[in-house]
Amino acid sequence: MKGKKGNKKQWGKKKGRGKGAGNRLIDEQLRNSSSIWNKSIDFVPARNLQLATGYKSSKESIQKTDSGVEVAVLGRDKDGFKRPKRLAMEKSLVLRWKKAMPVGAGLVNLGNTCFANSVLQCLTYTPALASLCQASYYHKNHNPRPGFDAMAQLEIHISRALSHSKKVIAPKSIMAKLRMVNKGFRPMQQQDAHEFFICYLDAIHTACTSNLGNCSYQERSRAPSLVSAIFGGHLMSQTECQTCHHKSNTFDAFVDISLEIRGINKLYDALSHYTRREKLSVNNSFKCESCKNKVQIHKRISIHSLPRVLCFQLKRFSFSHAFGSKLKHKVKYLPVLNMHAFLSANLKQQVRKEDCVYDLYAVLVHSGFSLACGHYFCYVKSANNLWYLMNDSQVSFTKPHIAMDQSAYMLFYTRRHAPAPAALPASGQNEKEMKKKMEEIEKRKKMKEQQQQQQQ
Repeated sequence: MKGKKGNKKQWGKKKGRGKGAGNRLIDEQLRNSSSIWNKSIDFVPARNLQLATGYKSSKESIQKTDSGVEVAVLGRDKDGFKRPKRLAMEKSLVLRWKKAMPVGAGLVNLGNTCFANSVLQCLTYTPALASLCQASYYHKNHNPRPGFDAMAQLEIHISRALSHSKKVIAPKSIMAKLRMVNKGFRPMQQQDAHEFFICYLDAIHTACTSNLGNCSYQERSRAPSLVSAIFGGHLMSQTECQTCHHKSNTFDAFVDISLEIRGINKLYDALSHYTRREKLSVNNSFKCESCKNKVQIHKRISIHSLPRVLCFQLKRFSFSHAFGSKLKHKVKYLPVLNMHAFLSANLKQQVRKEDCVYDLYAVLVHSGFSLACGHYFCYVKSANNLWYLMNDSQVSFTKPHIAMDQSAYMLFYTRRHAPAPAALPASGQNEKEMKKKMEEIEKRKKMKEQQQQQQQ
């Protein structure tokens, strides 16, 4: 997403179960209605990335793209979600540090670049991403992108930062190309750390998919990349007619989730508020495509595909006036987070609670009165399992309870275990075929019994 003020609502283009556009009537009316404040879909995916890591379908095959990259092709699940292609290498991604290492380098502030420094440090201590960078995965598997290659530069930066303990390095190669990350970024100007995070992931995805050759923007945006492998998940938006109880599903990709915190003091409560069931129409203004009546509808957002790395933005900034304002209160967050309660209903039945556990590894903080002024720094959990304050060039050991007691702006969690649930039904069509076969077997069995009775 480009642009500094606020988060734009984005509606995914993936369709749920049903045939044709008729099954999307309620959602289409929602999108066209200016009177509905859609606070539930309030996350910020990197442009139109169609990202997923999620769970295996009962049908999976490995294919090679024109550039030789292996991808896994997945089928639909019972909610009608067609899982996108993903990189075959995702199965070997590590979610924990392979070995203990000392904390890495501090970063020189090159002129109001604390917003970028804090994000780069959070990315550096993302175990799944750091392990790939240390192994030079991108350099070995991709041709350099002409001009600014965001992933190539990040791979060099992370490897350099982790190998220069007790030193300070200057991320000049990235800061010199800020306008390539976002045209609105200017040298020596303060920017939003969350916006930099989203835009840089977008630039990484562009670099990772640059080898696809001649293809449409839509095809490129849906292609698998390191961003989808590590940060990508999906939300399911389900609307339900209150007259005939017909349900319609749509799906949206995300790389992080933005949570309302006004009047909320706990991360768990913010997630409950985000995924709550809500009434959207009071005056029967939406037409149900099933019963053909104008009805009241209820809507609920749930997580349909969990990412390997889960990022939250706590919405502290408001733009109600020229200089904006900030919510300064602390929102309690824990070192361990279980996301099972926020999954879609069908996915809850397929996934064990212990497979939904996340561990906190980075906390990004903004100090100041508004987005237009202030300072960014972060706390990270290093490969030696210790917490450190990363404040530009300053790197200092800190105790865990201090990292847990901040007015956090962004939170970074890594999944404890790799996804390994039971296989999901391939599609509703396959279920119908299976049911039909079972009926045929029962019919043949009855006919055989009748023949035996007649012979007797």
